[in-house]
Amino acid sequence: MKRENMENMISIKWIGVGAVFYFYGAMLKSEIIQTAHQQRLHFNNWDVSLRLLTDPYLILYFVVPIALLFFIKSIVIDFDYQILIRLGSFKKWIYYSFKNFWRMAFPLLFLWGFMSLFMAIGFPHSWEWSEVSKIASSTNTLDKLVYFFHKPIFAFIAQLLLLLFTFSLLHIAFAIIYVLTKKKNLILFL
Repeated sequence: MKRENMENMISIKWIGVGAVFYFYGAMLKSEIIQTAHQQRLHFNNWDVSLRLLTDPYLILYFVVPIALLFFIKSIVIDFDYQILIRLGSFKKWIYYSFKNFWRMAFPLLFLWGFMSLFMAIGFPHSWEWSEVSKIASSTNTLDKLVYFFHKPIFAFIAQLLLLLFTFSLLHIAFAIIYVLTKKKNLILFL
């Protein structure tokens, strides 16, 4: 079982996902450097790390569709009455499906977090918010986080926890709806 998980994490699909994170992060990195030089502001490692982890376009158009595919696979495709009978209840099947979902989705979250930290290589290191993080601009997604979190590391941890919580709740909601209706088309529609 462990070997299968390792092979899943090192498959070509995850290399492709990592490449998307890398190139998107490189684009954000150059944008941060350009903005900092134009406005003569200092930047640090958290600017690129948190921007990659909280970017709404990346989340909405790349991460959420991948997570939805994992929801569908772990709920609809992997549903089997033999497993349901063996587990003994729908509640246990939901937990089983939840575990399978995270087995598939964990590499996505790990790779995303790793690439957001990896992209900070070459940036000045600091444990404080930078001047670039504090400016209000159309491309800066961190200016609101500065007011909620005293240190950027807390924002990083909170974002990871919120992603875990959100994906977990969505999966449980989808699984409960499927168990109650047993309609694949409804799950696909949702």
